[in-house]
Amino acid sequence: SGNLHNRVTIEQRNEFSWAVKARAPHTWLWEHGATRRGPGHSRRPYAEVFIPSAIRLRAQAMTRIQALLDRPIEV
Repeated sequence: SGNLHNRVTIEQRNEFSWAVKARAPHTWLWEHGATRRGPGHSRRPYAEVFIPSAIRLRAQAMTRIQALLDRPIEV
């Protein structure tokens, strides 16, 4: 339905920092899984999708930023 995609927001905190937030109501269930059982509740294992992706992408960004900072400056 695109609900997860449509409810992602990016907020700039300062010149070098942004916050990406997934505001869909079921985002937490997708990442952490469901533990309740009974009518209307299915037990589903966690997916580990958003948090590991964010960790990996941040590491890649930091590597690229460090490479830019390490370049020699031509005068």
